[in-house]
Order: sequence, then C-alpha cells, then structure tokens
Amino acid sequence: GESESGMARPFALTPHPSGGLLVTDPGKGCVHFFCWGRRKYLVLGRERNGGLSSPVGVAALADGRILVSDSRLRQILAYDARGKALGTWAEADLFDRPAGLAAGADEVYAADVTAHQVLVLDLNGRLKRRLGKRGAGPGEFNYPTHLALTSQGNLAVTDSMNFRVQVIRPDGAFVSQVGRLGDAPGTFSKPKGVAVDGAGRLIAVESLHGALEFFAPDGRLLLSLGASGRGPGEFWLPTGLCLDREQGLLFVADSYNARVQVFRLLGGETP
Repeated sequence: GESESGMARPFALTPHPSGGLLVTDPGKGCVHFFCWGRRKYLVLGRERNGGLSSPVGVAALADGRILVSDSRLRQILAYDARGKALGTWAEADLFDRPAGLAAGADEVYAADVTAHQVLVLDLNGRLKRRLGKRGAGPGEFNYPTHLALTSQGNLAVTDSMNFRVQVIRPDGAFVSQVGRLGDAPGTFSKPKGVAVDGAGRLIAVESLHGALEFFAPDGRLLLSLGASGRGPGEFWLPTGLCLDREQGLLFVADSYNARVQVFRLLGGETP
C-alpha cells in the first residue's frame, strides 16, 4: 500500500472478518484498513472530496462490508471488503449525531449521541427500533458514545455523561452497569471505548486519566492498567478499543499519541 500510513488521531477500531484492523481517523478524515491476510494497507474515505468529515465509528459485517459513522455528515457510509465505496447505508435523516457502531449476526447497533439513544437497524440499514431515552436511570442514557456486543448477544454502552458503562439486552432491558463519577480506579471522568471478552469481562477506556479498566462479569474491578504518557502502556487521551478474540489481542486507539497500541491478553478464559 501507500508509503505514508501514519495516523493523526485514531478514534475507533474493529477487527475485519477477513483478517485485519479498521481504524477511524478524524484527524485525517479517513479509515485506515490494515489487511493482515492480503498484506495490504488501504485508505477508505478518499472517494469524497476532502475525505470524510468526522469518522468516529466503524463496524464490519460478516459478509465483509464495512460501515463507518460520520458524526458531522450525520450518516453511516458503506464500503465493500476491498474498500470500495458503496454509498450511504442507513436511511436519510435517521440520525442526529451517530457515533459508535456494533454489528451482530442480523442487526447493527448505532449510538446516537445527542439523541441519547441506541438505534437498531437491519443489515441493509433500515431502522427496526430505538433503545433508551435521556436520563440517569437503568436503560437510560446521557450522551452514549461507544458500543460493544457481548458473546451472549447483549450490548455494552458507554453512557459518557452518566460516567458509567451499561449492559442492556437487544430489546433495551437493563442488565447491569459498572462505574460512576470519580478519579479512582473503577470510576470514570471521561469514559470512551468498551469491549467484552469471551468470559464476560468488560474492558473500558478511562480517557482523561489514560487507563484501561477491567471488570468481572459481576461488576468487580479486576485491574486498572496504564497511565498518562508516551511510553509503552501509557496513553494520551485514548478513545476506542477492540478485541480480536481469536488471537487474544486487545487494540487501543491511543489518540493523541497518534498510534494504536496492541496488548496480548494472558490467562485464557479464567481470571
């Protein structure tokens, strides 16, 4: 691929089913696609004059299609497995400010930040239902931003201005939550990306303090990893993260260090 593959401000990331990593980059107005299997580096978004406006969410469908949410365009755009633009994916005027995406077997979830909801769409971008409303109660949201699916099919939602991560069922019913406002391990000042491993452990980014918070399925804090800085295992306003469960790798968008850090999870499915 191109010799210039540097990142400016990586934000959200997800593995691709064909083997690879997708990384949105609002700083460059594009999505970086690192294809391990094909040994290629591709750039998505250059079909638009000036690039994408604010790509902040990305998901990959089982058939290889790539979905990118652009918060300023208020659209979700689609690309094929080789990075070719397929046009607008979701219905027009559906979103107020789309952000995080998560793709299941037959549904796609999209966080609408300023509508304080999660939208559920079919695989062709048609709206099926809306989850939640603005509030601080169970199943309610205050600026939801990032999403991740659990192996049981539930949805983890970063409820940013409620300073927590909620887990809800696909119909919106409340399951559990972790976190509260604070600056100690296990609390949040600026929660961002979220992921859930195969054993149900939840991993969340605490952006302001440059940390990854690991929680047990019952909500207990297991580990707080990282610190503010530029060295290995240190972060400067990290944002998104994702798991490659097959390889046991955790990818973290270390946004203002302009890099993605990669960690290997040790210990298998037991703590």
